[in-house]
Amino acid sequence: MEPSRAAVVTDLANAAAFVPMLRPAGAPVLAFAAGAAEELGENDGSVPDAVVKRALALVEPDDRAQIIRCFAEAEPGTWRRCRQLVDHAERELVASAIRGAICDRRPIPRTQLLVIEHSKWLPPSAALRLGVVLPSGAIWSIADVEAVLPELPQGFLWQEVREPREGPLLERVDDWHVARIRLLCDALERHLPIMSLPRASRIVLADSRKVLANDTTARRAAAALLLSHTGFVLSMQSSVESLN
Repeated sequence: MEPSRAAVVTDLANAAAFVPMLRPAGAPVLAFAAGAAEELGENDGSVPDAVVKRALALVEPDDRAQIIRCFAEAEPGTWRRCRQLVDHAERELVASAIRGAICDRRPIPRTQLLVIEHSKWLPPSAALRLGVVLPSGAIWSIADVEAVLPELPQGFLWQEVREPREGPLLERVDDWHVARIRLLCDALERHLPIMSLPRASRIVLADSRKVLANDTTARRAAAALLLSHTGFVLSMQSSVESLN
């Protein structure tokens, strides 16, 4: 495959990471995703190709069309580059959506819960504590960071961490962000407690239940994750610049 085409396919294979809204919606494939998540266990971001192949057969035509339409609207430049390999591109894109759906349902790795278990200081709210644990890239994309960054105060990364209760972070939270947060917290609730991490299990389980029971808490958690993702993206960009 030509280098330019290989780059396009790589973008599509990683689409679940930079277009978080990209997920299948059909009941059969989501039921399969839930079962696969249980079998795979802790989330390291990978899903075996054989698992994805079985799930592809369960995606209905309308669902497939919606996934492709969603990506084309979110990443029109990337999608235009796919005109000469449409069939292959569509398959890679739907496969990426399936990987994302499975990863959403997998439990958070214990290494992330260790932060809660052994930290002497924890943020004072459920939204901020979950911001330490939940993967921000499962909710927000780099494009979201670029959109909100000009509206944040200068030096915001070094200010005291506060729960977002108003402003641009909270204003960007839509209903589908809340649904995704609840999906992640549902996965946490189903896999906790972990006996070797009693403190983290107690705290994160209680926080997850607050999100599942309260729309306001879920929205604030989504906004906290946008702040977390913005900090992560900026730190990665700084690292790349320092290497260059």
